[in-house]
Amino acid sequence: MKSLIQRTIVVVLVLFNLSVQAQDTIPPILIASARDTAFECGKTSQLTEKLTDWFNNAGGAIFQDNSGSYTIQTNITLAQAIDIFNQSKDSLCGNTQQVQVIFTAVDADNNISLPDTAVFYTKDITPPTYDPYLMLLIHVRKELGIHSFSG
Repeated sequence: MKSLIQRTIVVVLVLFNLSVQAQDTIPPILIASARDTAFECGKTSQLTEKLTDWFNNAGGAIFQDNSGSYTIQTNITLAQAIDIFNQSKDSLCGNTQQVQVIFTAVDADNNISLPDTAVFYTKDITPPTYDPYLMLLIHVRKELGIHSFSG
């Protein structure tokens, strides 16, 4: 009797071309966070290309979704990221620059992952040099009361 009921249900589904699909309600999950990425200010060439590569690769973030596919969305466009980075130059602080980007993954059913934020920036990592001769000259001038270095 059980077999007859199962076959009847299958026949009804086939006759009416009904399909049962479960809707995906699970958002993508973050497997590896985007990385803050720094380069030496004033000494690194092709920063725009490096920023573009970092941005296009979600800052290194890795997401996973049960449906197998997702797209990355950001809070700003690549053009905006480049503009923000270029406009952020701080000449009083070693010519540093930065841009912060928020990455999220969205699957085909519009489930959105938790946001992941990372910063692409430049920083001054070269320590100042110590010149003993210059320090001696400063000391001697100070002792002699000479406060100006102009000749």
